[in-house]
Amino acid sequence: MILVFYISLAIVLISILLAIKNRNKISIAIRFFAGGIFLALLIMTYAKNASSSLVNFFTVLQIGTLDADYGEVFSNLLDYESAFVLFYSVLAIFAPIVLGGTLFSFFDVVMQPLSFKLLRKRRDCYIFTELNKNSYLLALSIVKNTKKSLIAFVNAKENDENLIQNVKQQGFLFFNATEKDFIFNSKYKRYYFSISENESENLSISLKILDNYINQKKGKDDFSSVKIFLKSEQEETELIFNKINKKNLEVIIINQAQSIANILLYEFPMYNVLNREEKLLDVLIVGGGKTGRAILKNVLIYGQLGSDYRLKVKLIDKDADYVKSVMSKECPEFNNKNYDIEYFNADIRTNEFIKVLDEQCKTCNYIVVCLQTDELSIQTALYLKKYYASKNIHELKIPMVVTRIMDEVKSENLKLKTFNSSKELLSFGTDANLFSFENLLDNPLDKLALNVHSSYCKISKNIIDRKEIIKNYYKNETNRKSD
Repeated sequence: MILVFYISLAIVLISILLAIKNRNKISIAIRFFAGGIFLALLIMTYAKNASSSLVNFFTVLQIGTLDADYGEVFSNLLDYESAFVLFYSVLAIFAPIVLGGTLFSFFDVVMQPLSFKLLRKRRDCYIFTELNKNSYLLALSIVKNTKKSLIAFVNAKENDENLIQNVKQQGFLFFNATEKDFIFNSKYKRYYFSISENESENLSISLKILDNYINQKKGKDDFSSVKIFLKSEQEETELIFNKINKKNLEVIIINQAQSIANILLYEFPMYNVLNREEKLLDVLIVGGGKTGRAILKNVLIYGQLGSDYRLKVKLIDKDADYVKSVMSKECPEFNNKNYDIEYFNADIRTNEFIKVLDEQCKTCNYIVVCLQTDELSIQTALYLKKYYASKNIHELKIPMVVTRIMDEVKSENLKLKTFNSSKELLSFGTDANLFSFENLLDNPLDKLALNVHSSYCKISKNIIDRKEIIKNYYKNETNRKSD
């Protein structure tokens, strides 16, 4: 009995210490404390009256049956033990129902970080500093494309309960830790992801991880298996990391808008719409937000196809003047007269939009729609397809219309409904596509750029030869997704 007492006391003390450690997160601290107290009481009760308490446990269980003789049940209880034991017997049944979640959390919070410490040096580790929709999508993609990977979310904030349940059902680890707690040496991969919507927090956490690795007193200086991914669209982020001696630790900055723009041109190359006779690439971008501006920059850079082809670009936005001013600050080089860019103020839900289409966009052959919501983007893209179809009844000059759809389910459903149809709606840039293993960890664009550059450097300086080798390379190796 003395041993049982000390075990119970130890459980209470541990629960108090864990509650104090998590005092900044009240709900977790309460779970630790309540779970420890209840577990200690339960152990002491059954240790003192193990046999009689077990009988009372099943006797009280009879109360819940429909055909029980309640008089007989209660007389049996009084025969076995006093009301004191009856209280603990009832407690044994109903307390776990009330505090079951507390007990589960108690064990779960203890076992999750322990599992991480036991497994982290035996597997490739993918560690997320926040649980959100995008980090969960990326975790699913990693599991799908890797073997025996360890997925851990190390900032267990009170979050969407459905998301938390999904994470636990997938077998991912979910617990609280500081940056120092998940810095360790291993021969396996250690990838860290700070991809919350708070870019300042992403930067702060990533800098702490980097600093802890570089300045650790023990361990090797070889960090070739360590990568830090952070989501940021701020120019200063790259400048900050460029000034730091990262040794051979790699930092990948995820610029969401730029990644979406890259995906667009990879999946739907502009040269697919070129007409050999007219030799005109006339691009219309509907929407001038961050994504729209990133697409505009890409079009202006990669749409330069030589003196034989003309590039015209138009952008429509309800505040196009603001978009123009931002572009002038971010990319003053595009103010050059050599770039044919026009900005039009028009709300797509008004007749202004139709007027701009009628007067300024008759020759467009490549159209991109990227608005605030999927619903608005889809409606606008469908309208544009109908508009150009009605204007070109007797001619085959309907432009390619591509729209950004964030939701993967909507994107797939639209493809299924319009497949092999003249009303086909082309989409790109879903969140699942953007935050995926293929895009972030196994990006084909990086390999493509290196391969083209390698092939380009090996040939002679003859301009004709250079053009031909690049043309053949793209034709034979790289455009499988675009065919």
